[in-house]
Formats: sequence, C-alpha cells, structure tokens
Amino acid sequence: ERSQKKVSELAGLLGEAIEGLPLVRAFAAESWLQDRFEGEIDQHRQARHLTYSLVALQHPVVGSIEVAGLFAVLAMGAARIQSGDLDINGLSSYLTGLVVLIDPIAHVTNNFNEFQQGQASLRRLRQIEQEPQEPPDPVNAVSIGCLQGDLKLEQVSFGYDPAQPVLRSVDLSVQAGEVLALVGPSGAGKSTLFSLLLRFNTVQQGRILLDGHDLSRLRARDLRRQVALVPQRTTVFSGSVAEAIRFGRPASDEDVEQAARLANADDFIRALPHGYGTQLEERGSNVSGGQLQRIAIARAVLGNPSLLLLDEATSALDAEAEAAVQLGLKQAMAGRTVLVIAHRLATVQEADQIVVLEQGRVVDRGTHDALMQRGGRYRDLCERQFIRDLQNG
Repeated sequence: ERSQKKVSELAGLLGEAIEGLPLVRAFAAESWLQDRFEGEIDQHRQARHLTYSLVALQHPVVGSIEVAGLFAVLAMGAARIQSGDLDINGLSSYLTGLVVLIDPIAHVTNNFNEFQQGQASLRRLRQIEQEPQEPPDPVNAVSIGCLQGDLKLEQVSFGYDPAQPVLRSVDLSVQAGEVLALVGPSGAGKSTLFSLLLRFNTVQQGRILLDGHDLSRLRARDLRRQVALVPQRTTVFSGSVAEAIRFGRPASDEDVEQAARLANADDFIRALPHGYGTQLEERGSNVSGGQLQRIAIARAVLGNPSLLLLDEATSALDAEAEAAVQLGLKQAMAGRTVLVIAHRLATVQEADQIVVLEQGRVVDRGTHDALMQRGGRYRDLCERQFIRDLQNG
C-alpha cells in the first residue's frame, strides 16, 4: 500500500513539475525540484525494495511450511498405520488429494501481493467516490426552450458546510438584457453564486428562477445550454481553433465564425497560419492570453445562451489585450442577461446594477453613480483601488 501511494505521489509531482516548468526556471529552482524529485523516487524505491524483499521471503517460508506439512502428514499416517486405524490405500488417497491441493494454495499465496496492491488502489478510488457529487436531475423535469433571461433569486442560502453558509438570504432580480455586476472581497460568495446558476450545486433555502422556471426543476443539460460561462482562467483542449470554439457541440462553420466575430476573434484567427484549422497546443500555449480569452468568449456565445456569466474575464490581461477582449465582451453581451464578477471596479461602471456582497449577504446595490454618491462599502472599495493605482504609478 505504501508503494502504491508513492507511485501516485510521484506521478502528481511529475505533473506539477511539467506544468510549472516556466515558474521553476523563473525562480532558478531546478536543483530544488530535482532534489525533491530524487527524494520521492528514493522513497518509492525503498517501498518497492521492501515489497520485493517480502515477496522473496515469502517463497521459502511458504515452501518450508508445505514441506513441514507433508512430513507431518506422513508421520501421522505412519503412526495410524502402525496402530491399525488406517491402511496404506487410505493414506495414498489422502496424500494424492493433498498434493493436488498444494498448488492452488501456492497460487493464492503468490497472488496475495497483487490483491493488496489492488486494495490500496481501491481505497484511494473510494476516497474519490466520497467527494460531493453533482445533484441529479429531478424525476419530473420541466422542459424549456429558448429563454429570455429574466433572473430572480428569492432568499437564496447555501453553504458547502450547512453549519457555515456562504450565501445568506440573497435577493436579486435581473431583467432580460441587463448587466449585473457582483463585487466584494474574496470569499463573499460571488463564485458560489455562479456555481448555483450552473446547477453545480443546488440551493439549500430559497429558490432561483430563470424566466419563472425554478432551476431545481430543470435538467442540468437543458439549463447549461441557456447559461454560458467565461472563466477567469481559460482552459482549452488541444485541437483546432474551430474545435475549441465548438467544444463538442454540433455547429456549422458559419456558426463558429459568427461566434468568433461576436467575440472580436475572427480577424486574429484568420491571420493564424491555417485560420480556423490552426492546431492549438496544450493549454493554448501557441496563442496569447488575450487571444485565448476571445476564443473562450466565442465558445460561450456559440450556443446563443440567454444568460452569460463572466468571471473576471480580463483580470490577467495587459491594457492592449484587455481592450480587444472588452470589445469582444461588449459585442457578446448585447441582448443577453449578463452577470459579471469583478474585482477591478473600473470594468463594471457601466453595469445596469452593481451588487455588493460581503460575508454572503447583499450589503448594497445600485448603479455606479448612485453607489458613489451614497458612500458605503462600494465607494470604499473604489477609493482603495484608486489609491493603490496612484501608488503604483
């Protein structure tokens, strides 16, 4: 079991090392990583050495027990023959059966180590199985077509640990086509709210309505065709640019190109060596961050969702790339209901509503101008960012 665990840890370290290689080189930490890797290999070698040592010891021990058993049977058989309790034919039959039985017993013993390795792997798989699972679809799920995007949250509460709620009695109302920005400190519940809208989790109290449909009564696949996410960190699978935008959905080349135009991505894609057929390398490493983010926006709007979720989609970009992505976002947001998570408050000033979350509660809401005039938490956050920008300048 220790050996199997070390194999798993070694594979994990190898994956981290490959993914974080630029960081390792940037900090000149190659020798540290190599020492750590050699240490893990040595621990694995020791565990395997002990395993094979026990296997090597097992064979002579089991063989000695078999021989001792045979001698014991012969001795008892000889004593019983002398006393007249057993004849030679009976002893011969018994010995024949015993010899035939020894070989299967030896096989069971030899396979015991493989069984133990399997048990160790099975225990680790059971730990994964015990992780929280996505809630199942309701038995009598409601069918939905194309939605307008009216969103309403009524007294929504949720906590990964029921004793420690992340969202507390949240009330929100967003009309179709409006843009709502969620701001607040880390841990306020913004990302958790997105997970509820995508039905990764279900509310524990209250309800969420999309065009009057309770999300808990919808099929997850139907809902996710109407709700699209543009994450902060874009993940793409290797393949062509067109395949990255389609992302397994049936869509024509014309639909893919239309989505790219909405995301302000068509021009740079056509400038690539093979256009939409250009192969993206692992994690999209052969395109820039801004280009990758615009591909993610095109992927999100391809299915014409009624609700668009933006999780700080421009926070990791430079000014020029951010301007290109912002143009793509502006075009993609037209006519859709949009929820934006924003830590850089300069990006949400034009939102129809700004909601300030703190410790899972709505502490303020309104337009940018109204919130600034009113003072309070939002104005404090804006002033802090403005001061920090001046100091950095």
